[in-house]
Amino acid sequence: MDKTIGYVLCCQSPALFLLTLVLLFASLLRRRRHKFIAAIDVILAVASAILGVALYFIGMRYEHFTIDDFYRIRTVGWVGFGVVAVVSAVTGLKAFMKMADERRTQKAAIRAENARINQERMAAEAEARAAAQAAKEAEKAEQEAEKAAPAPQTPVSADPTPAPAPAEE
Repeated sequence: MDKTIGYVLCCQSPALFLLTLVLLFASLLRRRRHKFIAAIDVILAVASAILGVALYFIGMRYEHFTIDDFYRIRTVGWVGFGVVAVVSAVTGLKAFMKMADERRTQKAAIRAENARINQERMAAEAEARAAAQAAKEAEKAEQEAEKAAPAPQTPVSADPTPAPAPAEE
């Protein structure tokens, strides 16, 4: 089998087609957050698809393979296929871990905010209970003071003068 650089390059067509699919999938995932990068992904996907087709035709022209066996992935093609698969998996794993870290950070922030709100609510409730208890104690002390103090009596005047009689007309 011919092991020239041309043969190796022509056998990379399946890897380029896999790269096309990966780039299209990545562009779909990125299109909301990173529109520019998603557009670059689409452009690279089109370019890799065109290059894959061109390499197939060049491989057939230089008789590295024929139309009857061009669908067969050769050993060097599997190497390229594996490289694209591994790089895609690592990139996807990194993106997944980044998203998981962001989500974990968001959840921690939400938990901290909920704890702060709960603590404020509990402090307000404790303050309200203390105020209500103080009001009850003040009322109770006032009632006890009323019971303990003698009732105010009308003073009796020490002056023995009679009250004036009503005037008759």
